[in-house]
Parts: sequence; C-alpha cells; structure tokens
Amino acid sequence: MTKKDISCGGSHKGAKFAHITKVHPCYNEKLHDKVGRVHVPIAPKCNIGCNFCIRSINTEEDRPGVAGSIMDADAAVEHVLKVTEDSAITVVGVAGPGDSLANEATFEFFEKINEVKPDLIKCMSTNGLLLPKYAERIAELGVNTVTVTVNAVDPEILKEINGFIVYEGKAYKGLEAAEILSRNQLEGIKKIT
Repeated sequence: MTKKDISCGGSHKGAKFAHITKVHPCYNEKLHDKVGRVHVPIAPKCNIGCNFCIRSINTEEDRPGVAGSIMDADAAVEHVLKVTEDSAITVVGVAGPGDSLANEATFEFFEKINEVKPDLIKCMSTNGLLLPKYAERIAELGVNTVTVTVNAVDPEILKEINGFIVYEGKAYKGLEAAEILSRNQLEGIKKIT
C-alpha cells in the first residue's frame, strides 16, 4: 500500500476509500447531522476479554459493550425496514455488544438485509480475532466498512489490556493470547483491504 492509498477521513483525492468516506456519516463530519445510521444489537458473544470492557444488556447505560436488548437477524431486519421508511438513514451497522464475527447472526443479518435493502451502506466493527477467517465472507456479503479495534500492536502491551481470548475452541491467556490476537488483527486488516 502506498501513501497515496492511505488517507485520513478521505480528504485525499485519490484515497482508496474516498467513495465511502464521502457518504458515511461516521467518517465525514459534514454528514453527521444530515445522514442517519442505525446499529443493530445482534452480536452478544465476544471472544476476547478486554480488562476494561464490561458487556451488559440494560437500558440505563449508553456506552460501548451495552445494548438495551439483543435482536435476532429477522428482528433486526424488521427494525431497519421500520426506521428507514421515512428517514435519511443510509447506513446500517453491526457493532455488538460483543464481537460481530463471533456471532453467526451477523452474517445472517447481512444476507437478509441485502435482499430487502441492498443500497444501504453496510458496516461492522470487530476485535479482529476472526477477521482472517471471515474476510472473504465479509466481502461477499458486500460489507462496505469494517472497523477493527486494535488496542496495541505490541503483544507485550496487549497482554496487559486483554485478559484472555477464545480462539478455535481453546482459551489463551497472557503473551500467547496477545500474540494470536495481534497477528490475526494485522493479517485480517491486510486481507480485507
């Protein structure tokens, strides 16, 4: 990737992702109050244990890792159809409250929303542990943007931030967990871009 391919906020004319940053309200401040987005809470499971994260299902808090309820893929599609009926919502995202890729409902939702609302910009967030495994599937589903939360690229630092991971049916802790997570994040980001 060259410097020309990388830009912050899509301001570079030749930016690789300018077509998205121009129209996605999360990446374009000028659109924040003009274009809407809806995030559907369909991903309760998480495969890493960040020392700072407390996932919760309640209606009192408004922060990452919290949802008022969990929807299945069908309920999420119905919700999106309802809220996009008379609004300027152009973006739909899956952002938890757990990790999008650790939940099959994420893939079911994108398959179903593509059938009824193919023109919506589709986005998701992930911790990246499963990104190498699912990069092709994400692309096939037409997901336009993937946000990967990278807390540290140095496994020595990452082991202090993440208490554990669950990967391929096995729990890992400490440096081993951090090395797997960091490797998968970087590999997945390369694979998806």
